[in-house]
Amino acid sequence: MEPALEGDSHPSIEDYALNALFYTQENRVITNDFTVRYKLKIFQLERLKNLIIRLKDFVTICEQLDGKITILMRNNQLIFKGIEMRMRKKISPIDHVLQENKVSHNKITTTYPFMGV
Repeated sequence: MEPALEGDSHPSIEDYALNALFYTQENRVITNDFTVRYKLKIFQLERLKNLIIRLKDFVTICEQLDGKITILMRNNQLIFKGIEMRMRKKISPIDHVLQENKVSHNKITTTYPFMGV
């Protein structure tokens, strides 16, 4: 069989908003300070007049293809701001042993009643 028309017959994707169609959704729990964590980022939720936000409520985090993040709760879009998360410095096992050896092991010179002296 031969095609009816030569060339590409697919429609152009420029007419479609693909970011609105394709996105990932994940559920998160609101913590005590009204923050939500997602992919090593912390988002501080703002208060809304028409929506009551309670601790330990679930929110849905939607990440679009272009990286834009929206947070939804009961089909309402929440206002939020990103907070920088400080990473803790990881200590290798060798450094950990070296730090333990630096601790001085001074003997206690003070006598206490429970020591029996």
